[in-house]
Amino acid sequence: MRNIYQLSGYFQRIFFQYIPRSAGTLAHNLATESLKKGEEVYLNGGVLDFTR
Repeated sequence: MRNIYQLSGYFQRIFFQYIPRSAGTLAHNLATESLKKGEEVYLNGGVLDFTR
């Protein structure tokens, strides 16, 4: 966490926002599945079944 705040000095504007753990889990699952399948994942209008 400290490194993030140190790196923030390199940006003209930056803000930090709390993200609930459930949202982080969803992002992790999407990234993991995308890497496994070797393809990109886009959310257009909803979430994929494997994320539920």
